[in-house]
Amino acid sequence: MVQDYTSSSIGKRTQKLAYSYTFNPWEVYGENIRSSSAGEYSLGLRYTRGNWVVGGDGRLIVGQNYVNNSGLTLNYRGKVLKLTGEIRPLLRYGEVRLTPYITLRKQTLGLTSSYERAHYRLPSYSEDLITYEVSPYLKGGVWEAIGYALDVGYSGREYPLTPMKSYTTYRLHGRIEVSVPQPLITHNLKVEGRLSRYNYVGLRDTSIPVGVEERSVFEYNPLVLGIFKLNLSAHRTLSVYTGVLRNRSKVYRDILVGGEMVLKGTNVYLKRRREDHVLLHRSRSSDTRTLVRYVLGAYRTLPGITLGSEISAIYTLYRFKPEDNSLYRYLDGEISYEGRSEFSFRIRMWDRGRYVSDSAVYYRLTRGLDIYTSGWIPIVRIGDVDIGASYDIKPEGEAVGVRSVFVGGEVLAMRRYENEHLFWQVSLKFSRSF
Repeated sequence: MVQDYTSSSIGKRTQKLAYSYTFNPWEVYGENIRSSSAGEYSLGLRYTRGNWVVGGDGRLIVGQNYVNNSGLTLNYRGKVLKLTGEIRPLLRYGEVRLTPYITLRKQTLGLTSSYERAHYRLPSYSEDLITYEVSPYLKGGVWEAIGYALDVGYSGREYPLTPMKSYTTYRLHGRIEVSVPQPLITHNLKVEGRLSRYNYVGLRDTSIPVGVEERSVFEYNPLVLGIFKLNLSAHRTLSVYTGVLRNRSKVYRDILVGGEMVLKGTNVYLKRRREDHVLLHRSRSSDTRTLVRYVLGAYRTLPGITLGSEISAIYTLYRFKPEDNSLYRYLDGEISYEGRSEFSFRIRMWDRGRYVSDSAVYYRLTRGLDIYTSGWIPIVRIGDVDIGASYDIKPEGEAVGVRSVFVGGEVLAMRRYENEHLFWQVSLKFSRSF
């Protein structure tokens, strides 16, 4: 599995390659995590017996120097208790998470508690961190149509080396989900609310700065006749701060209205999304703005082939700086094929410029054409293994290489040139069950 990832050890956005090999009750696993300035490599072994999983790994961080981050892990999941533990003594890292719970008639009452202490020796700096949490919760369902969750919590983050970053949090959270099928329409409703209070104890001056955040969510997505899905949602977050952090106070609103319909095998969708960013402090109020996006698109899936197209427009409207208003417009077309070989091609035409909202006049400043294409062409077959050429071309750069596909996995090696940087990309995917 390859994914975009942020490593807590090397502290940068990276690419992560994870792999595992299982032969019950043992599992061999590993991770390769790379960024532009550092890498983290591990190889470990887990043993499963009943509800217990015990493991350990050798882990090496490579940057300007070598750091050994090897450690041991422990997991237990029973009928009334979940336990997770991890220790990496060479970096003075330890974590324990304990969750006792009881389930009665589809209702679960539990308590989540955790404690973590770490000393990070990153390539650029070092940091001590202590985190803790206590959170009782109740979740379950009623009549198989209504699900709910309620939890309260207290947590904290302490930085002994940089105490000004420390803070504690009180939290109250609730969620209700309803799904009611009817002969012609299936109603799907979600209502969620969260209230949090942050005490920034490390920024104490004459008083402790406080942040209060209130978040509410409403979503209604009915399915009509099995062919039309309506999307209605409203999200709101109010953040109010005091003291030296008061200039961070803001309100965020996100309203989405749209729908999708299946017409003779073709999915057609139309959406309108509005985002309001209201900055409450006078020093930043001039950046208050609204983003409005309109999207009309369609896609059709055939055996091995997917066709799609989309047209969209994004308006950025400033309340106090109308001269900065802008409009971005896009027209996309895409085709992809997946069989013994693979191919995808996407073309995007776009322009952007100033937008005068009072008179609805658009002044184009620039325009362009972007092409994205990638694929794999098998050339040689040896037994059950296909070996071929792989390529990836996009506006940021291009890559060519070799890809080998076999039962249960693949190996890929590509030479990439992106943003004036030349580098290798190597990945391995493999899975096998016994």
